Amino acid sequence: MKRFALLLTSITLTFVLSACFLFDTGGGGEVILPDFPPTPDDGVNSWEHDNEPFEFTWFVNSSWFAWNTNGTDVVSRILEEKTGARIRFITPVTDDGQLLSTMIAGNQLPDVVSIQAWYPQVSQLANQGYIYPLDDLIDRWAPTFRNRIQQDVWDWFQMGDGKTYGTPNFAYSSDYLEPGEQLMPNGAILVREDWYYEVEDAGIDMTTPSGFLEGVQYIRNKYSQAIGVQFDTFDSEGNRSLQWLSQYFAVPFEQEDGSYQLPWTHPRYLDMLEFVNTLYREGHLRDANFSANRTQVRTTLASGNVFVSMVTPQDYNQAFLSNYTNGIRYIPLVLRHEDGAAPVLQDIRGMGFLLSMITTNAERPDKIIR
Repeated sequence: MKRFALLLTSITLTFVLSACFLFDTGGGGEVILPDFPPTPDDGVNSWEHDNEPFEFTWFVNSSWFAWNTNGTDVVSRILEEKTGARIRFITPVTDDGQLLSTMIAGNQLPDVVSIQAWYPQVSQLANQGYIYPLDDLIDRWAPTFRNRIQQDVWDWFQMGDGKTYGTPNFAYSSDYLEPGEQLMPNGAILVREDWYYEVEDAGIDMTTPSGFLEGVQYIRNKYSQAIGVQFDTFDSEGNRSLQWLSQYFAVPFEQEDGSYQLPWTHPRYLDMLEFVNTLYREGHLRDANFSANRTQVRTTLASGNVFVSMVTPQDYNQAFLSNYTNGIRYIPLVLRHEDGAAPVLQDIRGMGFLLSMITTNAERPDKIIR
């Protein structure tokens, strides 16, 4: 969030709610909270003060999101039992952003929205008064939420007015780390274990680009169904696999003087692109990969025919689990630049994926925050 230059605007509210509470946002505007009783700050979990049944609508801005067993599985049943919450999810048909834009333009946002944390709509919703600062909701209705805040993650998403408007998933705090422990990288290169050992037995070292190409060709020659390399989806934001691969090629994050390094301007990035071009020209990277959506990538990975996966593995855990149950294992491979430079891998701390926010259209923000 802090990578964007945010314009601090005054939020002019054109409606007045009776018996409301006013809070200064620090940006010149006001936050109006409805007149529901505050939750006592008595150390009891905030949701235990009110578990009367209620329903709210939650928009998740990803077409592939699905909780098919919501309402019947143990997680949703316990959630409803303990908090009274029953959730109705809404998702777009496609990931073109049109549904989200339409809801914003018509002020038809549902109670809760989850939007990709780096999307400009996040700051737009905050600056234009479409969502509540979580700080204000927590202070009034969910005091025990404070005990669960991961401060480094919370501060990462703080806006220019000093308040945080959403809470992310897939954000990893330093709170989880033991002294001296490091966070895991976000991307990984995985190889099908049994085929990789066959390559090793043939005397081929796949940890260099030249050896990698030789190893992939060896497997494709031996197994007609083998898919050499599988990349993640190509879309308007680019391709994650290229990002991870550039880090394996030791493209640094900063220059010697400490200034930010634009990765695509570094010579090693060109080496990486030439390597990918060779993968394609030799048939290891298929044409279908360039137009595949997430579902198609997942299906391909689940087939067990992929030798080398360069996707973000946690995004396709079900595909790898399916392979594992069928006796096919994938293990990590550390690929290095031809000159042997150590990879520069980015960890997953703080960034998150979807940022979940409570909108000012919510009928019961007090219950939702609890």
